[in-house]
Amino acid sequence: MKKVAVVGAGPAGLVVIKYCIANGFECDVYEQKGFLGGTWYTDKDGENEEENIIYTTLYKGVKTNIPKEVMMYPDYPYPLKETRSYLSAVEAFNYFKGYADTFNLHPYINYRRCVLNISTNVNDTWSVTTKNLTTKVVETVVYDYVFICNGHLWYPDMPQFPGRYTFKGTQIHSFKYYEPSGYKDRRVLVVGSRSSARDIVHYISLVANHVSIKPEGLCFVAFGEKVSSKPVIKELREHHSVVFEDGTEEIIDDIVYCTGYDYSYPFLSRDCGITIEDKHVNPLYLHMVNINHPTMFFIGVPFLVCTLPMFNLQVRFCIEVMKQNFKLPSKGLMLEDLDDEIKEKDKLNVPRWQIHRMGKFQEQYWAKVAQIASIKPLPPVLCRIYEESRKQRLLDRCYRIIDDENFEIYYP
Repeated sequence: MKKVAVVGAGPAGLVVIKYCIANGFECDVYEQKGFLGGTWYTDKDGENEEENIIYTTLYKGVKTNIPKEVMMYPDYPYPLKETRSYLSAVEAFNYFKGYADTFNLHPYINYRRCVLNISTNVNDTWSVTTKNLTTKVVETVVYDYVFICNGHLWYPDMPQFPGRYTFKGTQIHSFKYYEPSGYKDRRVLVVGSRSSARDIVHYISLVANHVSIKPEGLCFVAFGEKVSSKPVIKELREHHSVVFEDGTEEIIDDIVYCTGYDYSYPFLSRDCGITIEDKHVNPLYLHMVNINHPTMFFIGVPFLVCTLPMFNLQVRFCIEVMKQNFKLPSKGLMLEDLDDEIKEKDKLNVPRWQIHRMGKFQEQYWAKVAQIASIKPLPPVLCRIYEESRKQRLLDRCYRIIDDENFEIYYP
């Protein structure tokens, strides 16, 4: 029986377990924390950030940033009584726990096991070295396949503004933000424009003296007079001063960077053949197969996607490879396919750091993955809902799928 190692028991890792055990593979999952769920696990009691290579957290009051209708495993719907589309972190976590309960995934997860190193062997197998964070025992096990499912929402991308290291105010990434009480009566600058920035601006503005948001041009009128928009930062000055590109200067006590994350796989040895440059995990075929060693798969690298449906599609593709139901192209052809995609995105002026960005490309990507592996495609309606919800995140808006092509919006 072929052996499979899975790094991470978050939403992507859970799908891998389900399909591996259903198809007769022996599966060991290594999860650093004491419970499944990845980013969505909100109870940090007893968890030590320092002992984990990968550590994730969510801020208080967070809601899903896409509707549950496009954040749902195709084979595990939410209960019909759950009509709301945007859910809390606890509700999302309970969904993942329910998935693990339903498909009996718990016995395959090794909790509090930190992956220290993954390296190749001469017979095309993998040596996976882990540390038991409870007993401190380190061991190495050999596997035929490896799935990398550690996510990419844990390694903060911090901008390097001039003066960043001499600025006397506090600076944190949103990764470290939990709740707003520490910003009472303070002057705060929030850097970023995604849903996390909007949420954090809202919560901090309830207690702060004033909140500035960069970049300008976003509509924050609804937050009231205590919130104003600012242009790009030019430099930070030593005594709580921030200078902007329009020449204005403001006294700022605290900066919260909602500037996203980078990819990082600190446990991969150099012989795995994977590099990361300008947020490009390279070389990957179809954003998931390690071209240099095609028995290693990365699940969930693309962003701006319908996450859980895509995880399901990617894993089903990999299972077909493992069962030898079809053969991957040669290394040369996979590299050629990757090069063609890069050239195509260059023509569309897509910067290299957005090579894994899907958005409007995701339906095309889904179709290609399904066609190559001859597996059931995902319904296009998911992309329609995703694009509609990205226009404006209205938490009271609900979506209902009618069929594979159509949906409706309603307000319960």
